[in-house]
Amino acid sequence: MLKYRPVIVPCLQGSLFFLAYICSFLVRFDFMVPVNIWGMCMLFLPVNVAVKFVVFYYFKMHMGLWRYFSFRDASRLVKATLVSTIVFMGVVLVFWGHGYPRSIYLLDGILTLMFMGGFRVLVRLFREGVLNDAPAGSKVVRILIVGAGDAGDMAARMIEQEMKGATVVGYLDDSPSKKGMMMRGYPILGTTDDAYLVAKKHGATQLLFAIRNVPKSLVRQVVESCVALRLSYQILPVFRDMISGELEVDRIRAIQVEDLLGREPIELDKQVVRDQLKGQCVLVTGAGGSIGSELARQISRFHPSVILLLDMGESALFEIDRELRCYTPREVKIVPVLASITDRITMDAVLAKYKPSFIYHAAAYKHVPMIESHPLRGIENNVFGTKCLVELADKHKVRRFVMISTDKAVRPTNVMGATKRCAELIVTSMASASTKYTAVRFGNVLGSNGSVIPIFKKQLESGGPITVTHPEMTRYFMTIPEAVELVLQAGTMGDGGETFILDMGQPVKIVDLARKMIDLSGKIEGADISITYSGIRPGEKLYEELIAYGETVEPTTFDKIKVHKRPVHEKDGLYASLATLYDWLKKADEVEAAGLLWKIISSHDPDVKVTTGL
Repeated sequence: MLKYRPVIVPCLQGSLFFLAYICSFLVRFDFMVPVNIWGMCMLFLPVNVAVKFVVFYYFKMHMGLWRYFSFRDASRLVKATLVSTIVFMGVVLVFWGHGYPRSIYLLDGILTLMFMGGFRVLVRLFREGVLNDAPAGSKVVRILIVGAGDAGDMAARMIEQEMKGATVVGYLDDSPSKKGMMMRGYPILGTTDDAYLVAKKHGATQLLFAIRNVPKSLVRQVVESCVALRLSYQILPVFRDMISGELEVDRIRAIQVEDLLGREPIELDKQVVRDQLKGQCVLVTGAGGSIGSELARQISRFHPSVILLLDMGESALFEIDRELRCYTPREVKIVPVLASITDRITMDAVLAKYKPSFIYHAAAYKHVPMIESHPLRGIENNVFGTKCLVELADKHKVRRFVMISTDKAVRPTNVMGATKRCAELIVTSMASASTKYTAVRFGNVLGSNGSVIPIFKKQLESGGPITVTHPEMTRYFMTIPEAVELVLQAGTMGDGGETFILDMGQPVKIVDLARKMIDLSGKIEGADISITYSGIRPGEKLYEELIAYGETVEPTTFDKIKVHKRPVHEKDGLYASLATLYDWLKKADEVEAAGLLWKIISSHDPDVKVTTGL
């Protein structure tokens, strides 16, 4: 249809111009137009239509999509009609004088406005009514919108225009004073406290959150109150991502468990981060992983000169490289580096060539059962890969080195945690005049590769059961963007040798996480899907900690970041032990290597149990 639009629209507009002009004479003379007046009418008919064409073209009235006719379009239509009437009146006065019926100017303008506007309104009504009727036999989606504001209005308009077979039943809003009022023809049925009763009474099948920067606490409250109704839940994108007030139906997304567990946005001093990174070369190791890729995304927004994306996984590196090139400013150079952090020769060459000012070290083997089965690979990558980077950062005078650590490094009970604890010791014991070394420790991130949420999602999709290791298993959780923001902020702080610890909030029971995901899927635990317990795996703890026994932490200028300062005099003894550990690694002796690793950790953490072998 759009292919023929350049022909159809002028023909329709010309017909409406003609009809408005002729009708103005018929109305003025009660459909009994004198012959001499009719002659005058025909004489100026082409002039009238031509003037309207020119003026309406100037106001771009031919460009608008009539099915999306809006108040802004109506305003332009009024202006175009008024100007065309004035111009036509001027032409008539110049070439005919004062014998032309003056009331025709007014009538012609009014009828032109009515015909042009009315036709557009009819097109929109037809689209929103007839075309959006649900197909025969299909189930109608009844949507209850949470938020009776600008975003709610846009959501309702989008539903009317784009969602066939969907109808808005009304709104909920936090303001009690709005209850009973109407917006866009739909009633405001109550407050968010009334969500369950309103949804049940009006037969809602879907809740759509349409609030500017909707608080996560509100999402949790509404979803938890409506669990029994088995609704589906949707949420608009972040308000700042809506361009020019336009919404697209595919931008609306289903509510994720992250929306229920995540905390409210944290206000950080991004100007400090921007001042630090702008115009600098930044190296991100593990750039293909969940944390590394998000680090790269957020760093790109601070306009560094170069971002070095380093990863040993070709596919993951390819994806983040391609993604960043799509939206990163042209002046920011993206350089993918396919390499392992254990390859000293390659890493030395990369740092010598690009001379990064900042290194964010996120590369690590992280899966507990896998590293428990392959301890030498965990030691090689997590311990000696970190040691390699630390020493090269000093050699090439990197300004800041920030290592990403984990809560599993606190009183570790598995090899992976022990390797990360050892890596922490390497980083924080490094004293350098040119480089500031720090570690940032936090817990699990929601939705990271291989984490519990993607696993639960796959189990849900396959019909279950959802497998939980133990009913009392708890973990700290944080969203990936929030964790990375705090890492970047912590990276601007300290003088070197610190371990920064992120406030993870309250720990969450894994079984409660599974139940929330079942609720969001519209299923009922026990009836539709079950939860089974598989038992604790080797090396796992029932709960994780962020602060080791004997560690003293102090507050920083940011509420969500604490700091632990470790003495730097431990380096000599640590490096002597690492030399012996490296020998056992090269001999591929898992028992001796793992035993020495535990001894290294226990010498710094007396409460860690020494393990002599696997």
